[in-house]
Amino acid sequence: MTGRARKNLFETAARHFKEAITVKPDHSRSLYKWANCELELALLQTCAKNVKRLLSSALSKYTQAYRHNQDPELLLQWGIAFIKKSKILYMLKNEKLRVEAEMCIDSACQKFESAHKLKPDSYEILYQWGIALSRKALNTVSPEERSLLFRRSREKFQQASNLQPNSYKIFYSWGNTLYREAVFLMLFLQASFNQKLCEKVCKRFSKAAQKFSRSIEIRISRSSFKTWTKVITSLANVVIAGVKDNNIFSLELNRFFGTYIWAYKRDNQRTPLGEIVNQLLNAKCGLINEKLLHFLEETKRVSSAEQLIQIEELLDKLKQKTTKGVKPLPSFHGVQNENQENANLPCSSQEKWIGDTTNHKGDAYTMKSKKMWSSVISSEFKQINMLDQDNYSKLVQARGKEDQKDYCIKIFPKLYVSSVSG
Repeated sequence: MTGRARKNLFETAARHFKEAITVKPDHSRSLYKWANCELELALLQTCAKNVKRLLSSALSKYTQAYRHNQDPELLLQWGIAFIKKSKILYMLKNEKLRVEAEMCIDSACQKFESAHKLKPDSYEILYQWGIALSRKALNTVSPEERSLLFRRSREKFQQASNLQPNSYKIFYSWGNTLYREAVFLMLFLQASFNQKLCEKVCKRFSKAAQKFSRSIEIRISRSSFKTWTKVITSLANVVIAGVKDNNIFSLELNRFFGTYIWAYKRDNQRTPLGEIVNQLLNAKCGLINEKLLHFLEETKRVSSAEQLIQIEELLDKLKQKTTKGVKPLPSFHGVQNENQENANLPCSSQEKWIGDTTNHKGDAYTMKSKKMWSSVISSEFKQINMLDQDNYSKLVQARGKEDQKDYCIKIFPKLYVSSVSG
């Protein structure tokens, strides 16, 4: 459906809800449905003035509806409306509106808390509350508060899953929260290597993978597989950067490919084979490539004639990548020689190396961290809006480890020291 067609539908729906309110002014359901239409229309606007007008009108209707009916369902929808508003305000990329967007997340949390008191057995309220806390954590500067918010978010998803253990969206959002928390922590591995923090990041990625696995068991989803693939490639980066034991990584690879084969047999239309294989190949990790080969051979056995053509193309691409000298993942901390390290680092091309490597011989972590930075930060951090383009460009231009460390502290005041210490 085109944007214009969507706009016409929401405008028509808004007119009908307006007529309903004319007949029955105290009908709270019509009021907040009308408000939802205006929120959707705000997303389709190109003029910032119209966006602000629709957002203001939508939230005022929720206030009016709540006067007539103090219902937990209304509070839930009100909280969701605040989350939608925050998304729209972030999209406008205005610093003043960014502050208002953060306040909207706080308001959403308050509405979910009030709704939970009225209806403590609602998994939907706990689920939306967990999402709001996760979003709030991403925009928090204090490391202690950020860690607390991520933990509270996970607790809400845990409580929601206890009430509704067969909801795929709960486990998907739970996995996303764990993934985002781990990606955030990866920033400080670049600034200063810390074995304890490195292992903590690995555990977060591993737990995220478990949640995506459970989500797919309930309902096969392309989005779950895509995000799970990001978890696998990110975990490869962390393991190569300095984890002494790659057992967690090997276990998660087995879980990933095993679940994919199961899902592919049941519904291959919802399993984006080509996208996932290409993304895994870009990691340039020997262990991933080795398991990919067995995985594709197994997939061939349960594929149709049309799908076999695609699989054969992917196999050819994999074999070409393998012949270019990609070696198995090391299970040790440190490197034996420069050539071996270059072959194992998770970078899609040699051009992504930042700085002159000849100036860093003997400093294995510095070389690893530079490549890890270029391949990971550009994809993960920009996706969760942790760094804007200007800060990202300045950071990757820093030539030395100390320069990057200083800039991390500059971007996130009081954040660096606490995070790398524990």
